[in-house]
Amino acid sequence: MTDALRPPGETPPAEGSTAEAHSERPDGGIWEHPRFWLALIVIGCLLVAAFFAVRFIDLLHREPITSRRCGRRP
Repeated sequence: MTDALRPPGETPPAEGSTAEAHSERPDGGIWEHPRFWLALIVIGCLLVAAFFAVRFIDLLHREPITSRRCGRRP
């Protein structure tokens, strides 16, 4: 006996086909969005770099230790 004819463009079911067995999984949320994590890491790196840059600039504007009185009374 022959199989019934199918309309053009429609694929007949095949033995072992997984097309119908698995439903599409839902969006994994934030875990499937690497741009968010990349942005978070870059922002953290910039904050740490800014902290050390400010400390370095602060050290440049302080007076040298040798000119301080170092706790001696006048």
